[in-house]
Amino acid sequence: MTKNFYSDKLSLQQISGIKFFSEFNKQDLDTLLNIIKFHKFNKGDHVTDRGDDSHKIYLIIEGAVKIYKKMYKGEEKLVGSFQDQQYFGEMAFLDGTNVVADTDLIIAELVWNEFYSIFNKKPEIIHQTYKNTVQSLNLKLKKTNSLHNKTNRSQNLTNTTLLLK
Repeated sequence: MTKNFYSDKLSLQQISGIKFFSEFNKQDLDTLLNIIKFHKFNKGDHVTDRGDDSHKIYLIIEGAVKIYKKMYKGEEKLVGSFQDQQYFGEMAFLDGTNVVADTDLIIAELVWNEFYSIFNKKPEIIHQTYKNTVQSLNLKLKKTNSLHNKTNRSQNLTNTTLLLK
């Protein structure tokens, strides 16, 4: 399962390869490396569940996850997926989702409370973090809107076709 995972700590090279952290300088990355925790999950395990008090960002070291949302009629709908070197969790405060390991999985977890504790010492980290979070949310919301618009166009076309029959 762990083709590139040899320790309980990320290297500077590994963390800088994750887009969220790619613009941090070496000193700031060293600071962040001291508060990151690692977790392993088996395929099918729940990484997070709807309703969890999630104040964390999860960085995928190896593996993939699928994200499910419970719809108003009760059915679970796949709303996204992430894989190696991607991250999730910055949108957790927007909606309740289940995140399930789609493969065996190694993630690095960054807890917001611990993250905030370094901001007084290193305020430049908060600026870069907020910038990266806003950029990520923007991209993810654009993708969601695009998918929503495609679904609506498809549904409208189906409705129009049914009306013409």
